[in-house]
Order: sequence, then C-alpha cells, then structure tokens
Amino acid sequence: MPPAEAKRWRSGSSPSGDGVPRDDIKAYDYFSQIVTNYDEDDPNRRDLAIVSSAFVAIGIYNLNGIANTKVHPDPQRAIQMFQFAATNFGDADAQYNWHACISTALEEVWPKTRGQRCWCTRPPMF
Repeated sequence: MPPAEAKRWRSGSSPSGDGVPRDDIKAYDYFSQIVTNYDEDDPNRRDLAIVSSAFVAIGIYNLNGIANTKVHPDPQRAIQMFQFAATNFGDADAQYNWHACISTALEEVWPKTRGQRCWCTRPPMF
C-alpha cells in the first residue's frame, strides 16, 4: 500500500481531540478508498492491518449509517465487510462484530420461547 493509503487510514482513524474535528463522512470516504484499492494479489503484505481495520470501519459505518449523509444503515453490507476481514485477515474486531451481527439476526429470526431450546443453541456434537 502506498504511503498515501496509510495517510488516508490515519486521517480516517484520528479521533476528535487530536486537533482534528471529527468528520465521519470524510473518514468513511478515506476507508472506502482503502477498501476499493485493496488487491489480494499484491505481494506487499505489510499493510494488511490497515486494510483490515478499514474493512471493519466501513462495516461499522454501514451497520449504523451516518446521520444526514448518503451512508444509510445497511446491515447486509456490514456483515459482508466483517466477514471478509474476519476470514481473510483474522481480525479480532471483525470476528466480534460479525458474530454480534449474526447472533442478533438469529435472535430476530428464531426468538427463543419459554421452555423451548433453539436448534442453534444446542452444544456442538463431536
């Protein structure tokens, strides 16, 4: 990843209080550029942590949306971002968010009723 990508990631990751006002839409655009420019075939693997965290950041923005902008909540896209970062980079934040999204979805689809066990809560069989 060129130094410009690392600079974009730092710009998008800067919390307000570092002398930079918080601008979620600008951060979203920076992270989107990193995600868009990611090339699986690129032999330069030293910047994978930056790419992975950009996927997670886009997932979080897609999950919640950004008020009064073009970025509306899109849980399906968020799950895709988390899944990609979790499975391809082993990113712990992505794994956590992916699991949280799936667990929430399962609870909505198969609500537990009193006295009944959901098939998805049975212990694994080895």
